[in-house]
Amino acid sequence: MINDILNGDSASDIRAKLNELINIVNDYSSSQYMDMGDGGGDPPAGGDFFTVWDNDYMGTTGVASAMDACSAIGMGASHDMYISKDPANMAGTSVPESGDTLYTDSGLMMYAPESMYFGYEDTAMMQNYSIYIGPNGMITSIDPC
Repeated sequence: MINDILNGDSASDIRAKLNELINIVNDYSSSQYMDMGDGGGDPPAGGDFFTVWDNDYMGTTGVASAMDACSAIGMGASHDMYISKDPANMAGTSVPESGDTLYTDSGLMMYAPESMYFGYEDTAMMQNYSIYIGPNGMITSIDPC
Protein backbone atom coordinates (compact mmCIF):
# COMPACT_ATOMS: atom_id res chain seq x y z
CA MET A 1 0.00 0.00 0.00
CA ILE A 2 1.12 3.54 -0.75
CA ASN A 3 0.58 4.82 2.75
CA ASP A 4 2.63 2.01 4.27
CA ILE A 5 6.09 3.35 3.44
CA LEU A 6 8.18 2.34 6.40
CA ASN A 7 11.62 3.38 7.59
CA GLY A 8 13.07 -0.03 6.76
CA ASP A 9 11.66 -0.30 3.23
CA SER A 10 14.15 -0.93 0.47
CA ALA A 11 14.61 1.54 -2.37
CA SER A 12 12.81 -0.81 -4.77
CA ASP A 13 9.83 -1.11 -2.38
CA ILE A 14 9.59 2.67 -2.08
CA ARG A 15 9.94 3.07 -5.85
CA ALA A 16 7.10 0.57 -6.41
CA LYS A 17 4.87 2.45 -3.97
CA LEU A 18 5.66 5.78 -5.62
CA ASN A 19 4.93 4.31 -9.05
CA GLU A 20 1.59 3.11 -7.70
CA LEU A 21 0.85 6.66 -6.53
CA ILE A 22 1.82 8.08 -9.93
CA ASN A 23 -0.51 5.59 -11.64
CA ILE A 24 -3.37 6.64 -9.37
CA VAL A 25 -2.76 10.33 -10.09
CA ASN A 26 -2.50 9.71 -13.83
CA ASP A 27 -5.66 7.59 -13.77
CA TYR A 28 -7.54 10.26 -11.85
CA SER A 29 -6.41 13.14 -14.05
CA SER A 30 -7.31 11.37 -17.31
CA SER A 31 -10.47 9.56 -16.35
CA GLN A 32 -14.15 9.88 -15.58
CA TYR A 33 -13.28 11.65 -12.34
CA MET A 34 -12.35 14.82 -14.20
CA ASP A 35 -15.21 17.23 -14.86
CA MET A 36 -14.88 17.84 -18.55
CA GLY A 37 -17.82 20.25 -18.55
CA ASP A 38 -19.96 20.80 -21.58
CA GLY A 39 -17.05 21.22 -23.98
CA GLY A 40 -17.22 25.00 -23.84
CA GLY A 41 -14.09 27.09 -23.59
CA ASP A 42 -14.98 29.00 -20.43
CA PRO A 43 -13.39 27.84 -17.19
CA PRO A 44 -15.66 27.20 -14.25
CA ALA A 45 -16.21 30.09 -11.87
CA GLY A 46 -13.75 29.87 -9.06
CA GLY A 47 -13.36 31.14 -5.57
CA ASP A 48 -9.64 30.45 -5.19
CA PHE A 49 -7.62 33.62 -4.97
CA PHE A 50 -4.52 35.12 -3.45
CA THR A 51 -3.22 38.63 -2.88
CA VAL A 52 -0.96 40.42 -5.35
CA TRP A 53 0.64 43.84 -5.14
CA ASP A 54 1.19 46.65 -7.63
CA ASN A 55 1.17 50.46 -7.46
CA ASP A 56 -2.36 51.12 -8.78
CA TYR A 57 -4.95 51.71 -6.08
CA MET A 58 -7.75 51.96 -8.67
CA GLY A 59 -7.30 48.65 -10.49
CA THR A 60 -5.25 45.51 -10.94
CA THR A 61 -2.90 46.76 -13.64
CA GLY A 62 0.52 45.44 -12.62
CA VAL A 63 3.90 47.13 -12.94
CA ALA A 64 6.54 47.17 -15.66
CA SER A 65 9.40 45.42 -13.85
CA ALA A 66 10.09 42.66 -11.36
CA MET A 67 11.89 45.17 -9.13
CA ASP A 68 8.81 47.42 -9.03
CA ALA A 69 6.62 44.39 -8.24
CA CYS A 70 8.86 43.40 -5.34
CA SER A 71 8.95 46.98 -4.06
CA ALA A 72 5.15 47.15 -4.08
CA ILE A 73 4.74 44.22 -1.65
CA GLY A 74 3.40 45.62 1.59
CA MET A 75 3.87 49.20 0.37
CA GLY A 76 1.70 49.53 -2.73
CA ALA A 77 -1.87 48.48 -3.50
CA SER A 78 -3.09 44.95 -2.80
CA HIS A 79 -5.59 43.16 -5.01
CA ASP A 80 -7.28 39.77 -5.09
CA MET A 81 -6.12 37.70 -8.05
CA TYR A 82 -8.24 34.69 -8.96
CA ILE A 83 -6.54 31.53 -10.11
CA SER A 84 -7.26 28.61 -12.41
CA LYS A 85 -4.68 25.90 -11.73
CA ASP A 86 -2.81 24.07 -14.45
CA PRO A 87 -3.70 20.38 -13.86
CA ALA A 88 0.01 19.49 -13.73
CA ASN A 89 0.66 21.86 -10.82
CA MET A 90 0.43 20.32 -7.39
CA ALA A 91 0.78 23.25 -4.98
CA GLY A 92 -2.34 24.42 -3.17
CA THR A 93 -5.33 25.80 -5.03
CA SER A 94 -4.42 29.35 -4.09
CA VAL A 95 -0.66 29.01 -4.57
CA PRO A 96 0.48 30.46 -7.92
CA GLU A 97 2.81 28.41 -10.13
CA SER A 98 4.12 28.81 -13.68
CA GLY A 99 1.43 27.61 -16.06
CA ASP A 100 -1.50 28.69 -13.88
CA THR A 101 -3.92 31.25 -15.32
CA LEU A 102 -4.77 34.40 -13.39
CA TYR A 103 -7.92 36.50 -13.56
CA THR A 104 -8.85 39.84 -12.05
CA ASP A 105 -12.47 38.82 -11.41
CA SER A 106 -14.10 35.98 -9.47
CA GLY A 107 -16.08 34.92 -12.56
CA LEU A 108 -12.77 34.07 -14.30
CA MET A 109 -13.63 36.20 -17.30
CA MET A 110 -10.96 38.94 -17.24
CA TYR A 111 -7.39 37.71 -17.68
CA ALA A 112 -4.63 39.34 -15.65
CA PRO A 113 -2.87 42.01 -17.74
CA GLU A 114 -0.35 40.61 -20.20
CA SER A 115 3.36 41.51 -20.01
CA MET A 116 3.02 42.90 -16.49
CA TYR A 117 4.52 41.99 -13.12
CA PHE A 118 2.83 41.61 -9.75
CA GLY A 119 4.32 41.18 -6.31
CA TYR A 120 3.35 38.08 -4.32
CA GLU A 121 4.04 37.43 -0.65
CA ASP A 122 4.26 33.74 0.18
CA THR A 123 3.53 33.87 3.90
CA ALA A 124 3.96 30.12 4.37
CA MET A 125 7.50 30.13 2.97
CA MET A 126 8.24 33.70 4.18
CA GLN A 127 9.44 34.70 0.71
CA ASN A 128 8.44 37.47 -1.69
CA TYR A 129 8.17 36.85 -5.42
CA SER A 130 7.55 38.71 -8.65
CA ILE A 131 5.02 37.09 -10.97
CA TYR A 132 5.23 37.76 -14.71
CA ILE A 133 2.01 37.41 -16.71
CA GLY A 134 2.17 36.17 -20.29
CA PRO A 135 -0.60 35.80 -22.90
CA ASN A 136 -4.12 34.96 -21.71
CA GLY A 137 -3.28 35.58 -18.07
CA MET A 138 -0.84 32.67 -17.86
CA ILE A 139 1.98 32.89 -15.35
CA THR A 140 5.20 32.52 -17.32
CA SER A 141 7.63 33.07 -14.46
CA ILE A 142 7.77 33.46 -10.70
CA ASP A 143 11.06 34.72 -9.35
CA PRO A 144 12.23 35.45 -5.80
CA CYS A 145 12.65 39.11 -4.93
